[in-house]
Amino acid sequence: MDEDEELVELGGPRFPRWVRLGGLLVVAVAVLALIVVRAWPGQGATPLVTVSPSPPAQVVGAWPTAPGSCGARHELAIVSSTPRKEKTGLTMLMGGDRLRAVDFDDNSVTVIDGLRPGEFGDVRTGSTGPLVTTSTCRPGGSRILHVGSGRKAGVAGSLGSLEVLLTGGDGAWVVLSPPDPDQGAGFVRRLDADHWTRLPVGFSPYAASDDQMVGFLEPSQSGPSSRLVLVSATTGRQLADLGQDAQPVATGAGEVLWTTGCNPSSASPCDLHRRRLATGSTATYRLPHPACCGGPGVVSPDGREVAFLLERAAVDSRYEGHPMRPSNLAVLQLASGRLEIVPGIELPPKSSPGLAFSADGRWLAIALDAGPRIRLLAWRSGVQHPYEAKPIRGQVLWAATVATVANGW
Repeated sequence: MDEDEELVELGGPRFPRWVRLGGLLVVAVAVLALIVVRAWPGQGATPLVTVSPSPPAQVVGAWPTAPGSCGARHELAIVSSTPRKEKTGLTMLMGGDRLRAVDFDDNSVTVIDGLRPGEFGDVRTGSTGPLVTTSTCRPGGSRILHVGSGRKAGVAGSLGSLEVLLTGGDGAWVVLSPPDPDQGAGFVRRLDADHWTRLPVGFSPYAASDDQMVGFLEPSQSGPSSRLVLVSATTGRQLADLGQDAQPVATGAGEVLWTTGCNPSSASPCDLHRRRLATGSTATYRLPHPACCGGPGVVSPDGREVAFLLERAAVDSRYEGHPMRPSNLAVLQLASGRLEIVPGIELPPKSSPGLAFSADGRWLAIALDAGPRIRLLAWRSGVQHPYEAKPIRGQVLWAATVATVANGW
């Protein structure tokens, strides 16, 4: 008996041909089942995304503009809305040249004292209540205000000219940038602590959630292109590399979302990625058009939805100020991959509307800069046009901001 025959005997007797064919069939079925499981939405594959039709614009002629803050002229969103037809339960804190608490259902507005003359408030959600950072028409430092349940604003800190405030999850962090990002490292500390943590050289964070910061890492001007990365706010260590061809979309509720392959000069499809910060699990969704404008999106408190800007398929001939396309406002259901376009809203390129979900994720609050006014809208799935409250007279500095708060706040 030669060596080959010994190996066959050690492996056991040869099975009949029908048994071997049956085994191959079982293996093929198992492989097919594995492919189906991996292709299911939320398991790392690209689910099919459906888009509701984009409604036509409601104006004719040049793109509308209005005088804004600091001598600027602001381009306006084109909106088709209706008065409220049902209860929303939305109570909001709005930023701008005044801090205002707004009850969307009864159109009541309460001005909250705290801003100094010439200051504008930028509202964001904090773990113990809304936080506000102030700014003026001239660059410089700012103050941090905390708005409590009694609708009173108190000073919670200050920011130097090289400092920014990041909020998300259960905390707020102050980031100190180096005078020369190519030569030194930045630092970060929790708003309620004094200890500073050193950040990687060249890292510029723009958002935070659950003690993780997301931002761009550019080691040097002569080195490789910047990469989107996650960095621990506690240790300063890099936790994950999200890619070189990456642009931020939204961060919050323990999620970070970003795109790859999105070309703002093309209407071609590209990918939206989602990562759970606690587990590191990821999913990918195929977008029909590029996501827009570098991350003004918002994640719902339960982490099930994300609202963001999605470029329109065609350039609007009335807009000649920038080669980028106007945008729709889109809401993506992360579990199913279902994408809805908020009807009746067309946003100019580089627009940054204020966005906030209600606590239960059912309603999306939308604040729009309208020059001498601020427009406030609410939308949920199934509503043909967004509801609009009475416009609020006032101005914003760079963009409208809004935060939803609990009823009776």
